[in-house]
Amino acid sequence: MVLNEVVMTREEFERLDRLRLAGQMAAFMAHEVRNPIATVRGYLQLLQADPECASAHERFAVMIEELDRADGALTEYLRGAREQGGRFEPVAVNSIIEKLYPMLSAAARGDQKLVTLDLRETPMINADPGQMRQLLLNLIRNGLEAMPCGGAVTVGTFSKNDRVALWVKDEGPGIPPKILELARTGQPLVSTKQAGTGLGLAICYGIAHRHHAVIEVDTGAGGTVFKVWFDRVQAP
Repeated sequence: MVLNEVVMTREEFERLDRLRLAGQMAAFMAHEVRNPIATVRGYLQLLQADPECASAHERFAVMIEELDRADGALTEYLRGAREQGGRFEPVAVNSIIEKLYPMLSAAARGDQKLVTLDLRETPMINADPGQMRQLLLNLIRNGLEAMPCGGAVTVGTFSKNDRVALWVKDEGPGIPPKILELARTGQPLVSTKQAGTGLGLAICYGIAHRHHAVIEVDTGAGGTVFKVWFDRVQAP
């Protein structure tokens, strides 16, 4: 019994170390991307202020707005990647999904895919809103990238007893068990995608761990369902 506890404790420390490495790698990548974004934004501002470029003023404004949006997405990514306690508060999961839906739906349509919702009435959970957004973005983007044109990702919620489930279903080819196990244990640089970093799922498991949530996965040739179980906020 004591030996089993020692083994389990060692495995937990190793898993946390891998999650920490994934967070450090994500922070490094975001930092490297933000530097050129800041440089390009600065030059666009100079051009925007140049009288000779007055005719393109609105175009520069749109480009600067898009760069700021990209920088904001990187900030959210970093918040999800870091090993931090977060700002936990009562959160309505459906509200977060509904706010992200227009952006995700537009991005999916650009790739000839769909994002659909199946939201049920659910109680509040205690969560960090930024990390919840990152969890959703990672799961949905992973599903979209796994599918060919014409596929659909469905995002849903429901409650059971004292728990709230957030689920994301895609119509991709499924995830190999080995890849899924490595992601679950926080192993970075493991991906089924040729250009993938393997950070997305590892970060999802890290966020779930910090929220004392449990991730269940059902994957096969017909697609993959990620189901994340959270404890509901208990009434005082």
